[in-house]
Amino acid sequence: MGAVRLPNNAFLANAGTEVTTDIIFLQKRDRVIDIEPDWVHLSTTEDGIPINSYFADNPDMVLGTMAYDNRMYGNASETTCMPYENADLAELLREALENIHAEITEYEPEEIVEEEDASIPADPNVRNFSYTVVDGEIYYRENSRMNKVEVSVTAANRIKGMIAIRDCVRELIEYQTEDYSDDVIYEQQRKLNKLYDEFTAKYGLLSSRGNNMAFSDDSSYCLLCSLEILDEDGNLERKADMFTKRTIRQRAVVTHVDTATEALAISIAEKACVDIGFMQSLTGLSEEQLIKDLEGVIFRNPEKLDSEGKPVFETSDAYLSGNVREKLKTARQFAEMQPDLYSINVAALEKVQPKDLSASEIDVRLGATWLPPDVIKDFIFELLETPYMYRRYIDVFYSSYTANWNIKGKNDDRSGNIRQ
Repeated sequence: MGAVRLPNNAFLANAGTEVTTDIIFLQKRDRVIDIEPDWVHLSTTEDGIPINSYFADNPDMVLGTMAYDNRMYGNASETTCMPYENADLAELLREALENIHAEITEYEPEEIVEEEDASIPADPNVRNFSYTVVDGEIYYRENSRMNKVEVSVTAANRIKGMIAIRDCVRELIEYQTEDYSDDVIYEQQRKLNKLYDEFTAKYGLLSSRGNNMAFSDDSSYCLLCSLEILDEDGNLERKADMFTKRTIRQRAVVTHVDTATEALAISIAEKACVDIGFMQSLTGLSEEQLIKDLEGVIFRNPEKLDSEGKPVFETSDAYLSGNVREKLKTARQFAEMQPDLYSINVAALEKVQPKDLSASEIDVRLGATWLPPDVIKDFIFELLETPYMYRRYIDVFYSSYTANWNIKGKNDDRSGNIRQ
């Protein structure tokens, strides 16, 4: 529809750069045309300076004087739009825009025929993103609705067969979890074997390509594939243990153990920490005896306190790792006051102290998240030889939330080194 060429000082105040800029107004066509418009070609001004043919035909849309300029890239063939002296750019732009005329054509939407909604409310007993059968028809649940599935007869039979196997597997898992009798488990395994054998005789392995295409959208398809143990060639090697054995045992609650080591293992497994009180209830041993039996396996951490203000215990894996240098400093301070409690901490931490690295072994990568921004800024100034007059405008920031580095005022370096 039109264009306006701005002088090269249009963005000097806010961006600090002198660059010629065009504002181009386009409108999407209502149909494809095979006629090439004139404004895609190049022309020249009266002074012979290359310019778009639109501006050559509409010189009043150029808000300055076209001239050659080699300041941008050092190339004498580059052109620029020099501003008119003492001209009001806002007024010039307003006048130029009045020369652009266009109309907005009302869009006439095509008549949309609403399709009948064949979905039904989701059955709470059907898991999300799963197939089910309702009145002989296949539906697929997506959130609060179940949509009817239109597939071929063969695909429908595949889906129905795998739905039956899936539901049988889930019942078998539930029976084992609830610790049903062996007779009930055996009967369910017999049913699963029968369903699997009948299905695979007609449609092949559950993991075959045809069954994958039919049932892969079901959230339990991977569970069905785990029923088959395949060889390297993708052939059935054997059925999974679920067909013949109990693969799930009901969780047994441990109420007593004989040793402190066993109590520690259960405390870690069930409490995810060293819970001395819990371990006492398991063994009947006193706190002092437990600590003595686990000497060198657990350690008091003086930097972490429980609700009663006492140091918590940690396993050796947790305590003797991390910033062990700072932990050693802390342990030595507490050992001076309570040597009977913390001297063992000092001895253990001294054994795991890492060897100091030499200068040649330290490799610092630019952008590492642990580098102070001031160090990065000094490095940039020294490497790029940033003039001192511009350094006060430039700063380096690091966001710990996004792990991103940002340079403020990089355009203020007139040499262009930081910008590049």
